[in-house]
This record gives sequence, structure tokens and C-alpha cells, in this order.
Amino acid sequence: MSTPAGWYPDPSTPGVQRYWDGQAWSAGVAGHRSPYELKAPAGTDPNTVWIWLVVLLPLAPMLFALFIPWGSLFEFDPYATDPSAAMQASLAPYTSPVFILSNVVSYAVYGLCIFFAYRDHRELLARGVPRPFHWAWAFLNPVYSIGRSVVVKRRTGRGLGPLWVAIATMVLSVVVAIVISVVAFAAVFDMMRTMPGMPGA
Repeated sequence: MSTPAGWYPDPSTPGVQRYWDGQAWSAGVAGHRSPYELKAPAGTDPNTVWIWLVVLLPLAPMLFALFIPWGSLFEFDPYATDPSAAMQASLAPYTSPVFILSNVVSYAVYGLCIFFAYRDHRELLARGVPRPFHWAWAFLNPVYSIGRSVVVKRRTGRGLGPLWVAIATMVLSVVVAIVISVVAFAAVFDMMRTMPGMPGA
């Protein structure tokens, strides 16, 4: 049986790879300047379950953040005689079970995304994608999702889906931050309305 098409160590030049089309070696090599672009075998599917886990898992801790009682930061009487009231109110969101759970989930998701990026990198190599974006960039999430999509697009001609999902996730994180800010400011205004001398007090 003939060797399947793909990138293999060049038998004549150690340290570089040359593409075997199933019958003969190509003129282009990987690792050297060449008029030939690095290409994966025709029909290579750039989508893996691992990359979708990398781009979608960060949504979990983000959604948890919406249920943290941020409004309790300002739920105290500024004229109360107990000086610890304001301190207790300011610590309430950070001691709530939802906040603690959100942090645990965040660390777990961070570690899992790095592991899944590693698996994704290995899967792309197994499919014949030459020199895919390195998985270690997952330590700077979402750099891996973006860089991986750009490189895979060059190698296979498609595969930008994870890039757009990663961008949508970043936009959603901004929306979540705005919602949290609105909740906090609403609590401030409620507190101000209850102060003596303020309209509505």
C-alpha cells in the first residue's frame, strides 16, 4: 500500500518536511522559504470538538457573574451607627456562594481550555495540517482561538468559525460588564434617594 498524502520528514534534507501527494514528493518544503504555501491535504476538516470547547467554555463563569449580588455593595445606611455596616455590605458580593462558585469554575475552565487547546493542536497535526498554531498560546486566552483560526484558514481554506465565536464571546463579556455596572449604579441611586434631603427621601 502506498503512503497516504501528507507532510513527512524530507528524506534528503534533515530537519524539514516535504509534502508527499501519494505518488511523488512536492517541490515545496516546510520550514524554508518557498514559493509553495503550506497546505493541508485537500478536504481536511479544520473543526474539532476541542476548539469548540475552547471557545465556548469561557461562557460558563461569565454567566455566573450575572447572578452575583453586586447591588448589595451599597445596601447599607450611610447614617448607621454601626461602622462595620458599610464594610459588611462591600464584602457581601465577594463572600456570596455564587461568587465563590464563579471563581472555582473560572480556574477550572482556564485549565481545561489549555488542555483542550493541546488536544486540538495534536488533532490538527494528525489530520495533516502543517505547523498549526501552537497550543501554548492558550495561556493567553483568547489568543489561541484567534491565531489558530487564522492559521487553519491559510492551511485548509476554511475554519474561521471559532474566530467569530471568540469575538462574539468577547463582545458578550463587555455586555455582561455593562449589566453589572448598571446594577451597581442602580443600587447607588437607591441609597441616595433614601438619604435625608434628597428628592424622594
